[in-house]
Amino acid sequence: MNRPAGKFCSMRCYGDFQHKQYVDKNKIQCVGCGNVFVKPIGCTGRNKAPRKYCTWACMRVNWSKVHSNGGMSSGESKLLAAIKSTGVYVRNNVNPLKFFTRVDALIPSKKICVYVDGEYWHRKSKRKDQKQNRVLKAAGFKVVRIPSKSVTKMDELEIINTIFGGKNGSRQAR
Repeated sequence: MNRPAGKFCSMRCYGDFQHKQYVDKNKIQCVGCGNVFVKPIGCTGRNKAPRKYCTWACMRVNWSKVHSNGGMSSGESKLLAAIKSTGVYVRNNVNPLKFFTRVDALIPSKKICVYVDGEYWHRKSKRKDQKQNRVLKAAGFKVVRIPSKSVTKMDELEIINTIFGGKNGSRQAR
């Protein structure tokens, strides 16, 4: 390693100078806890330190707070907000029969189960969806399935009409 002539008294002095430059250039604030840390050299790859978090432990603790909506999709959160705006009690991601399936929204007072069907998960599961509908209907629930693309395009009133009135293009379970 060649050091610039005349600027540094030793290789150690030159190394300290390079380290200080690296530290100044690679300071990152952790998105989880807010601590400032220096990005490790070569921090790419599966088993290396994360870039946005100071430690893996910090990432595990703060991931759901920073990057998600409690595990809900944007369609599910919009659906819940619309139902809650009516003043009706609603539970999300709950199992109404205690043993069978989880629904995206359950309105216990009206015995309505609502599913927001995403394209990725529900494109191949039509039989499973039909079985869920049959079992829930046999238990006395009304089942409403709304495609997630439709929910994201609807306003609150359309969502409410779809759930309580069965209008505006929802797939009522038969």
